[in-house]
Amino acid sequence: MSKKEVAISSQIYESCKPVIFVCRVLGLFPVSICRKTNQLYLKWSRLYTIYSCTLGITITILAYYGLSRDILNGKTMAIKIRSQTHMYVIICDVSVLIAAVLCGIFSNIFNCCKDLKLINYFNKVDAIIPLTNTKRIRNTAIRMITIILTVTAFITIADLVMYYLISNNNISKILIWECYGAFYLTFYIALINEYKFCFLGYCILKRLEQLNKHLGVDNFKNENIEKILKSNINACLPQKACENNTEKAKSMNALALSKLNYIDTHTRMIRNRIYKLILAHDLLCDATKILNELYGLNNAVTIIGILWHLIETPYLLISELTGNRKDSIYLTVLFLWCLLHIGRLMLLAQPCHSCLNEAQKTSDLVCKLLFSLDSDREVKSKLRDFALILLHRKFEFTASGLIAVNRALVTTIVGAITTYLVILLQFARSEQ
Repeated sequence: MSKKEVAISSQIYESCKPVIFVCRVLGLFPVSICRKTNQLYLKWSRLYTIYSCTLGITITILAYYGLSRDILNGKTMAIKIRSQTHMYVIICDVSVLIAAVLCGIFSNIFNCCKDLKLINYFNKVDAIIPLTNTKRIRNTAIRMITIILTVTAFITIADLVMYYLISNNNISKILIWECYGAFYLTFYIALINEYKFCFLGYCILKRLEQLNKHLGVDNFKNENIEKILKSNINACLPQKACENNTEKAKSMNALALSKLNYIDTHTRMIRNRIYKLILAHDLLCDATKILNELYGLNNAVTIIGILWHLIETPYLLISELTGNRKDSIYLTVLFLWCLLHIGRLMLLAQPCHSCLNEAQKTSDLVCKLLFSLDSDREVKSKLRDFALILLHRKFEFTASGLIAVNRALVTTIVGAITTYLVILLQFARSEQ
């Protein structure tokens, strides 16, 4: 099989179908779907690659063209740029979003093989531990995409209406859209790209949950084995035939041997099950590593962009609240933008945090199995091997190794925002 082609099971395809469709439309997944002998394949597509490149370059040109038009209109006819400071702020706004979009589009083009490799890991894990809730994953994906697109549409339209009202109808709606339409479209691409990372993390989480279900102590216990082990040990050993009671001895031997065979078969099954679970865990670790490589730089750029927006937007909000104008529409729209950027941050952090918690549960369950099962040495040895693997093969999500992506990222960002806001407000007060 080619590196640019991978088989995909019907279950995985059905669960990923909404995400694949939306990402292809927005230039974030340049693959085609084909069927060969009743088997679905995802294949790198030259056509979708050209489309993705064209989309990224076109949006970049249009966004900066619209920004330059607004700058050249002058302060009296400008839409957003009312001063030199506003100009620098808007340029940074556009630049951080364009950087996130271009990074998302081109990293998905150049790392398409890693995307397909990740899906191949999901195939292998599902072959060991079948995923039972694919319909739920699909419905969750549809709900999340609908929420993201609806909320983004509502906030961008509110922003456009706000600037139209602020201009006192001096500026046409068409001019506002011509200048900042492409800029607003970049939000859709950026948010769906973030959700794609979130969805892949969610897929790893669901497989970890399935792994932990199979690691439950009740799945390894067998009441018949426990009864045999609690019974007299001599009942499990072959008896010598006596002259007077040969038939009875033979029947006892047959019973003892059948018990021993039953125990041996059950022990082999447990060893085999543990080995498969170790293999599934190892594949999920590899999948996490691939996800970090695929989205490392992308997440780093996105986090920088979110940090910038969460410094700029609250600063404008506080400035408006402490100023003389106190425009209620302007304040409401700024508050909505703040909520959107906080949502973007949580979209990155939450699935990673949930995966780390579920991975910790795996370690706890293996430790419980070690002390709960009355098994032979080989089973105990397999469990110790699993515990040792868990110690060295840990789940982690990072942005190119620069920062860990989990809920701790939220507190880090909040600390940075607070520091910068205090500095900016002090400068603003000193200028006044």
